[in-house]
Amino acid sequence: MFEHVRSYNLRIVRLNFLWLLSIVFLPFAANLLNTGESDDRVSHGLYLGSMVVTSLTLTVIEWELRRSPELLSSPLGDSWKGPTAAGLLALALVLAMIFPSIGLFWVLLLLLQTPIAAVVRRRR
Repeated sequence: MFEHVRSYNLRIVRLNFLWLLSIVFLPFAANLLNTGESDDRVSHGLYLGSMVVTSLTLTVIEWELRRSPELLSSPLGDSWKGPTAAGLLALALVLAMIFPSIGLFWVLLLLLQTPIAAVVRRRR
């Protein structure tokens, strides 16, 4: 997405810092997964939660860029993949909290990202 950006504003910079912070936190959460139990809700929640924050922040950055096309050097691609991924990761987080024995296999819901985005795009 950032290859299409020609300039930025203060909101983009702040959102980018939040996005980078969530990426920096991800190895810590992954290390907790390595040291915890296989059905540890806290480690699964922190890991999936950081992935949700990362995905949501990137989606909000994309929305901000779409609202301010003067910041772009070329048009952005599909507008439904980011929100679909964020929604599926949030669903994986909720399901991992409800059914911790399944663990991170809920992340496989991301395989539905492209078909769901295609259905939403067709309905709009």
